[in-house]
Amino acid sequence: MTQEEKFKLAQKHAPILWLHEKEAFLPEDCKVLVEISDLYRRGQKERTEHQPGSLEDLGRIPQSEDCYLNIRDLDMQGFLVPEAYQNRIPELGPEAVSHLAREKYGYDFASSGIPADNPSVPKYYFRVSEATIDAERDDPFTRYFRDVDPGIFGKYQLIEYFLYFVFNDAWNKHESDWDSLIELYIKEDRKYMVNHFHHCKWASQWPSSSPDLRTWLKEWNSLKKNEIGKAYVINDHPYAFVALGAHGGYPTPGFTLHGLNLPGIITRDDFLANSDERPIGHLCLLPEEIDEDLIRTNLRFANIAVNKLRFGQWQEPELVENQPWLEYKGQWGENTKYLGWGGPQNPPISRPPNRNSLKEAIQSGYKSGSILNNWHGVR
Repeated sequence: MTQEEKFKLAQKHAPILWLHEKEAFLPEDCKVLVEISDLYRRGQKERTEHQPGSLEDLGRIPQSEDCYLNIRDLDMQGFLVPEAYQNRIPELGPEAVSHLAREKYGYDFASSGIPADNPSVPKYYFRVSEATIDAERDDPFTRYFRDVDPGIFGKYQLIEYFLYFVFNDAWNKHESDWDSLIELYIKEDRKYMVNHFHHCKWASQWPSSSPDLRTWLKEWNSLKKNEIGKAYVINDHPYAFVALGAHGGYPTPGFTLHGLNLPGIITRDDFLANSDERPIGHLCLLPEEIDEDLIRTNLRFANIAVNKLRFGQWQEPELVENQPWLEYKGQWGENTKYLGWGGPQNPPISRPPNRNSLKEAIQSGYKSGSILNNWHGVR
């Protein structure tokens, strides 16, 4: 495919993204991290002499795997805020750093709306490639789908949508977040969407037509074991839902409860560790060709209030192909000793496509052992 054809395909299916009304960070151009950060090497207290002046410079840093970018004034090691901010930040520790991150680098979308004049938000990156689901001898997946749904096998076009958030404001706070990867698998007779959340995957099937929202939500709530739910799609654009602060991507609104299943530490999955919340009807990012009134009408027919609904529109997307900054191998955020609290290293955008992602998502789906309750209604 030519680059123009890839752009057209990605824009044809760009997601309609729903975010929480309290979300302070939108998916944006990752160049913002270079503009607000300093580059360090692990084990050194002083900034490196190779401070990148642009995103392109980031890929030219020598031995970048030993480096990390630290957002100015955010301390993810000791969780202290600079003296200049202490008088107006009442919280302490991680919550104080989170407050500062929202104040300096976030937005209040509920009161001020989504900025239309900021060229860095909202934005997605994308990549287009091919993937094949092969029938494999003595494979349980193959044996099951040969009988139940043999059309699942074959060659697909794979579109990956990468979303960058400058701060992860969940229970494990960290600088930079690439968690919301959305994948579309497309072939002549069918399509699938794969959403990523907290290193898990969730597959949903593309419908031939989408019912009203209430009916769709009831269908999800009545799914039986081994069934794959359907994505909600308007004019070839799927609804996708981003969890407050944590930015995990889901095919439904509602909330998800997360347990812990850590071998050698906690060997049970009924230990409640965290929850994700993602309502519908508050913040919505739209592809250019989707009219706001269409979304409002869609929600009203489902008796979902639209009086607080705020819209934003995707800016020009960027094709992930041969960018020099992808050569950066360090951390996209501060290095810290706390597991899950440091900036991500080698995020999905810098890795080759996982062409088994759809199969993996179908196999695990909403039955993942680390999930206690995957979907629970809408408010």
